[in-house]
Amino acid sequence: MRLERDRNADGKPDVWGVYTYPAQDQSQLVVTVDKNGDGRLDYWRLERNHFPVREWGDLNDDGRVDYWVAYAPDSRAKQWAAMDKNHDGRPDAWFHYGADGTRPDAGERDDDFDGTPETTFGTLPAERPTLDDPPVVELGPGPKSALQGPGP
Repeated sequence: MRLERDRNADGKPDVWGVYTYPAQDQSQLVVTVDKNGDGRLDYWRLERNHFPVREWGDLNDDGRVDYWVAYAPDSRAKQWAAMDKNHDGRPDAWFHYGADGTRPDAGERDDDFDGTPETTFGTLPAERPTLDDPPVVELGPGPKSALQGPGP
């Protein structure tokens, strides 16, 4: 099932959703949004069984993902977030969230973008989530997929 919504009342949809049912008793929703009305997608969200799984965003409108969020399984609590502050396609800040998923309890930042973190707090778990691209879905008229431009 496909959904469209015009949030800014300009007569053109800027939010698209695609529901799928990959298995019995399982639902999946991919939401894509053109937040600034420029005709390019800049926010993506994947949900399974009404719980968020991943989020992606393009903060500087260059068509590339700049931030990633991973949620704890079957929960609305954030587990990880990563940001690409210099927009080179690689994250240079990582944050791990505590059990409630509202505030980071550990993180690191590569302030000079050389690949080595200069700023850290807390203790990050050794294993990090993969930074995959948003899911690609056919949206019909308008944007043709959930990802426009190269991913990280």
